Amino acid sequence: MLKFAEFSKDKKHRYYLSRKWSEKEQVLYVLLNPSKANNIKNDPTINRLITISKNLGYGGFNVVNLYTLITPIRNKLYEKKRKISAKNKKLIAELVAGHKTIIYGWGATENEPKWLNNIVKSPLCFNINKNGTPKHPLYLKKESTLKKFREPKKN
Repeated sequence: MLKFAEFSKDKKHRYYLSRKWSEKEQVLYVLLNPSKANNIKNDPTINRLITISKNLGYGGFNVVNLYTLITPIRNKLYEKKRKISAKNKKLIAELVAGHKTIIYGWGATENEPKWLNNIVKSPLCFNINKNGTPKHPLYLKKESTLKKFREPKKN
């Protein structure tokens, strides 16, 4: 399996993570924030994404996050001033443009940001929380299937 991750110089932020095991389609996951996975080791979320992605017939995936701060503790994210950086928005936009399949999975804490809604035409997710947000993949069954997150945007 090919593994790659891009970090800030101080290693406190992860911008991008990739796992590839075949030449089949690579999907893009948009999650909330990075935990412990890096260019060598996986964390429970990445392990779950590998299992689900393989079951769905994909050859790998790329992961970006709304927030780049690395922390496995969600409350730590909220202690900081939450702002999506221009650098991160640009990277996400570039990756969205290069992927046919974009899957949301940031959990119940955030609504779809307007800027993301403007660039992702047909987002998918595994399921939708009661508050209308995309379920986080860590809490999904390995046999999960995809569904529309919202109706596709028209050009």
